[in-house]
Amino acid sequence: MPRSILPSLLFIIAIVLSFSAGLTIPANAQSKIVGDGTAASCTAAALATQLEGGGSISFNCGSTPVTIVVSSPFDITAPQTSIDGADLITLEGANSRIFEHRTFGFIGSSELTLRNLTITKGRARGTSDSQDTAYEANGAAIRSRFQAASPDFKPTLNIVNVRFIDNDSTLEGVPSGREAYDYGGGAIYSQGGFVTISASEFRDNDANNGSGGAIHILQSGLTIADSSFENSTAIGARPQDSLGGAIYIDGLGGAEGLFAVSGSVFRNNRSYNAGGAVYVNMYEDSSSTQISTSSFEENAVIGGERAQGGAI
Repeated sequence: MPRSILPSLLFIIAIVLSFSAGLTIPANAQSKIVGDGTAASCTAAALATQLEGGGSISFNCGSTPVTIVVSSPFDITAPQTSIDGADLITLEGANSRIFEHRTFGFIGSSELTLRNLTITKGRARGTSDSQDTAYEANGAAIRSRFQAASPDFKPTLNIVNVRFIDNDSTLEGVPSGREAYDYGGGAIYSQGGFVTISASEFRDNDANNGSGGAIHILQSGLTIADSSFENSTAIGARPQDSLGGAIYIDGLGGAEGLFAVSGSVFRNNRSYNAGGAVYVNMYEDSSSTQISTSSFEENAVIGGERAQGGAI
């Protein structure tokens, strides 16, 4: 390197290092704690307060299991939110959905991670008055959906060691011009995003007069590992619409969309018409379904005109 260039280069490097030293890099997720060490301090209101703005949420509720009753859903829109129940926390719906997770406007993507929790008795109910009111039937425990101004701002839902038990979605009548299979998701509904599930349990979840007793996917990627789906149903007044006893998929989110299952068990799930355990509609040429090292036991289609695919 010519000697005349070296001093200028060193001067530029010094300026860059000086500027960098003054930068503050924000943490991905601020740590927050719900509770003061007593069970009584761990309430839905206390959790809602800590969820504002996102962050990494844990609990200090004592050493014994605690149930937090949720009468209205927690609204999650922050870029990063993580909740860890340490296998001591149950979130129980009081005739309510548990989580509303969404992206909207120009805020950007939103990622919600749930760990080491039990989620039970989530309820979602929709009516035939309009498409909007019918949409309220989707996702009794979690509704994760895209509402953003850019297609790049997707909602991502990560589920790790979570038990979904006795969550029910119910559609009371089908809006004009729609089909009941457009609604459902006894535990989870995802639209326009990504869902990853590992080491989790789905038991006794139902989509009444809809599809996807445990999970309903609309244009979202779905990856499942080392999980179980048992005793979930998609059964309703219109047998032709009740598809996917455990999982219903309507599109995987465009090019390279993926539905992947490994190391999982599907047992005793029921639907009308098609897909006793799983129903998949992949209409993108580049989408794929991959199922490995998994078992399907005693799943069934119990009625309907088609009666296809007791398992898949």
